[in-house]
Amino acid sequence: MKIGLAQKVTRTALLLAILLAMQYFKNLSQFITGPGVNLVLIIATLSIGLRGGIFFGIVSPFTSWIMAKSIPMPMLLTKGSLAVVVIAGNLALVLSVWLFTRGKKSYQGKMKNLGMVVVGIIVGCIVKWLVMWGGVDLIVLPLFPQLPQKVGSTVLVMFTHLQLITAAIGGAIAMVIWKPLEKLLIKK
Repeated sequence: MKIGLAQKVTRTALLLAILLAMQYFKNLSQFITGPGVNLVLIIATLSIGLRGGIFFGIVSPFTSWIMAKSIPMPMLLTKGSLAVVVIAGNLALVLSVWLFTRGKKSYQGKMKNLGMVVVGIIVGCIVKWLVMWGGVDLIVLPLFPQLPQKVGSTVLVMFTHLQLITAAIGGAIAMVIWKPLEKLLIKK
């Protein structure tokens, strides 16, 4: 049984509300916002499907700027190229989760194999980190050699190693809540 458009829209709206709530705390700590965003990416992919995950993967950097009411300095200094890296990293996570779980789609009324969900999340976190590390270290920073070394080092840590940690935290939360949430979603 496939979910209808109304259910997809409702799930998307609920996840968007969660995303915005998490991003409201952006200035408080990256360790609140980051896991929340990654959690939304994973749950959207598992509960709505690939399109839902892609939507949130692309939208989240922009909603982050809106919630912060300003564009972060690293984004300004790199002329927005970091946004492309963030989107690429988000999509790497979403695609990894989707590839490992697409065989059994709970949004179509079947339970997903929890083992494959866990593998997809772990692989997704690592692939996201690799994509973002490569994007920042091999593309963005070389494009902007005028950046002060301290700014470049900060950007490298914020957009690579901390992304791995926050993706892992969000992934761990997703692993804990997914099965109970899945049971609610497929209940008739």
